[in-house]
Amino acid sequence: MSLDTKRPDHPREPNLCFTSSDLEDVIPHEDDQVVISVVTVGRKVHRILVDQGSSTDLMFWGTFTNLQLSPNQLMPYDGCLVGFAQDRVEVRGYVELRTTFSDESATKTSGKPKWIAEADAINERRPEPVGEVQEREIKGKKFKLDTSLCKELEDKIAEVISEHMNAFAWSSAKMPGIDPDFLCHRLTMDERQENVVLVKKAIGKWRMCVNFTNLNKACPKDLYPLPSIDSLVKNASGCRLLSFLDAFSGYNQIRMYPRDESKTTFIAGIVIYCYKVMPFGFKNAGATYKRMMDRILAPMLRQNIQAYVDDMVVTSKQKDQNIADLEELFATIAKYNLKLCP
Repeated sequence: MSLDTKRPDHPREPNLCFTSSDLEDVIPHEDDQVVISVVTVGRKVHRILVDQGSSTDLMFWGTFTNLQLSPNQLMPYDGCLVGFAQDRVEVRGYVELRTTFSDESATKTSGKPKWIAEADAINERRPEPVGEVQEREIKGKKFKLDTSLCKELEDKIAEVISEHMNAFAWSSAKMPGIDPDFLCHRLTMDERQENVVLVKKAIGKWRMCVNFTNLNKACPKDLYPLPSIDSLVKNASGCRLLSFLDAFSGYNQIRMYPRDESKTTFIAGIVIYCYKVMPFGFKNAGATYKRMMDRILAPMLRQNIQAYVDDMVVTSKQKDQNIADLEELFATIAKYNLKLCP
């Protein structure tokens, strides 16, 4: 679809560019702090996410109205946006917002179309395999396999799984954890005690959660980068067969640094407990887990496996290559005692 719209002329703006001389005597650091000042439609932006870019710039309708913009500014858009999970999002229109980026010495103003959508139209469920799955019992345990697999390939996959049953865990007792000498989670703050919060789950049971708000405020942000969703989808496209796997209670497979265990204490009744493994809820837990996955899967990453936090996709260019790819994955994670969900 093409849109032929007439936009008002804007004054010529200086281009910000970098040359090879800017890289001289500079050592790249992924953890370097970046200070950015952004003003859009005359309003200062207080929170900014810097990522690798996206195919679409989306703004929720609530943000549009909070900016006190007039609906008359919206250009019509006859269509919808489709997410990675095939969710369709109705679009009210699009608008070009003038945004200024600056630091102490340089300033750049640009305008880029942003699509305006309803916030409740976004379905936040995680992407799942397309097609129907069936349960198959392998050595007394149930696994989910695609119904579209031919009988020969299904039997081969089942055989590979049966040979690597120790790669899966059905309870925390079967989860030895990652060797702390390889990687563990550290905290850079003093000891403190937190309170327990009980949260009711959708299935009616209760989940015990610890309020780590104060602890997270005291810990500096770990800036280890998360992967680009666009890159992951691009790397997986065109593959003939995909195998979806995720780690069993992923965060809990990482041990706490022994001297930091006492910093995770919480009170339940009159008893004080502490975590010996990395719990969910830590501000830097995702960065620690991503760092671990990058180290473990280094020989396969972005070649025949894609990983986003604890979700893994074995990407096989040809169907007959899937067995070898699975074998390589199972052998790789076995070296580090990383366990998968069945």
